[in-house]
Amino acid sequence: MKISEMLTLATKGYSAADIKAVAELSKETPEVLELAKTGLKVSDLNDLVALADAGEAEPDTKGASQEPGESDPTPDYKTLYEDQKKKIEELEATVSKIQKDNARKDNSDHVDDPTDVLADIMKECT
Repeated sequence: MKISEMLTLATKGYSAADIKAVAELSKETPEVLELAKTGLKVSDLNDLVALADAGEAEPDTKGASQEPGESDPTPDYKTLYEDQKKKIEELEATVSKIQKDNARKDNSDHVDDPTDVLADIMKECT
């Protein structure tokens, strides 16, 4: 690990022991250093390395004889596309209707006649 990388980690809040631990982890997996620069804790880095190691040790669950279509049928993209297109058209119609309704609304502010306002004030004073 370079001194500049150590300084970067120190500015991220890592202690000397944490930097040593990251250096040890980065010897095995260099990606750890990049993750450490983002501010992850050393415990999180250890967990990620453990998960990565466990993932590599797992045997391939799909047998070579199993065809991809047997257990995982691919979705019918045409049907999905048509469903999404129908939803989009419905939403566009709704938006269009709302826009037309808003265009017809009277948005002008109702201004009272100043003489009526003054008369109301005078009534309250008497």
